[in-house]
Amino acid sequence: RVGTLFYVVTPGEVERDGQLIELATVPKRKVYLSGPINFGIVFENTGSVHLTPAGSLSVTNLFGDEVGVVELPPWFVLPGAVRTREITWNREFLIGRYKATVTLNRGYDGLVDEASYTFWVIPWKFMVYTFVGLFVFFFVIRFFVRNFEFKRKTSTNSLSE
Repeated sequence: RVGTLFYVVTPGEVERDGQLIELATVPKRKVYLSGPINFGIVFENTGSVHLTPAGSLSVTNLFGDEVGVVELPPWFVLPGAVRTREITWNREFLIGRYKATVTLNRGYDGLVDEASYTFWVIPWKFMVYTFVGLFVFFFVIRFFVRNFEFKRKTSTNSLSE
């Protein structure tokens, strides 16, 4: 069996109302070890007709530089429903604090909602390997400086004497 949905607005009094409820990571955490990062956008339709919210999600780093944008194509939210849209930000190597901001057009009258969510990515394995490597490097340099004497070789010219 195959079914098709038709979204039809019949003549009469229509109430268009909805809002962005929440932006968060999925699962809802503040600290991650690596990417990609999944986000959930919760939209509620409190009107009497279907809505088609659409927009974009931008991610900025600690310095405020935009490091990623994910476009959100329109999706349908039926009257009286709360619908979550999950999207993925595909970025592998991440480190530091990030802020995700969604700009969502409600799908009617040009109304736009905005929400932000801050999260951290701390790749502890990479950081441990880096600190161990630096420790070994400085230990080797210290060992050579303490145990070996470095002198500049001076040349004597026998013709001038």
